[in-house]
Amino acid sequence: MAAMQDPQDSTFEAASDAWEHWHHVSGIEEQFFYQKSRVQWLGLGDRNSRFFHKVTQSRNVRNTIRRIVTADERILTNLQDIKTEPPRHQN
Repeated sequence: MAAMQDPQDSTFEAASDAWEHWHHVSGIEEQFFYQKSRVQWLGLGDRNSRFFHKVTQSRNVRNTIRRIVTADERILTNLQDIKTEPPRHQN
């Protein structure tokens, strides 16, 4: 706003520098929260930590297929049956 009221080159440069700094810092912050949300920062740290293994176990449990419905409407819950069932693609 000051750049509009005092149209000198130094004022515009200061406003431009402030915007560039804000843009840079907000980009770093966005990356941080993205990495934290996906727990990607663990890849850069210690993979043998208890926390890492708990997160990994949690993801494996969440991503496990516990049951499927076959083409003939049977519900399979046994892991071996699920593995041997041929894939069926839905359109």
